[in-house]
Amino acid sequence: MASAFSPQVVTANRLRVGDVVYLAANDDWVPELTDASVATDAAQLSALEAIAAKAVASQQVVGVYAIDVDVSAGSPKALSVKERIRAARGPTV
Repeated sequence: MASAFSPQVVTANRLRVGDVVYLAANDDWVPELTDASVATDAAQLSALEAIAAKAVASQQVVGVYAIDVDVSAGSPKALSVKERIRAARGPTV
């Protein structure tokens, strides 16, 4: 039996400055996780990954990957500690 799909967003780093960014609904890269486009099924995730691949090819971003998020409060929140730290963009002390 296939497991249920977890909501995901696509993240990367801007190539020139290294900032953490997220793929938004308008196919732009935004710094806030809350503005990211959320994939709720595999087809949506594939579409986002195709957009991200074009951004890599045009040297806008690097290190593209999908992360699991919780959207129960209305906007995406990273599930892993690593991704919550990346989304906060601040020191961990």
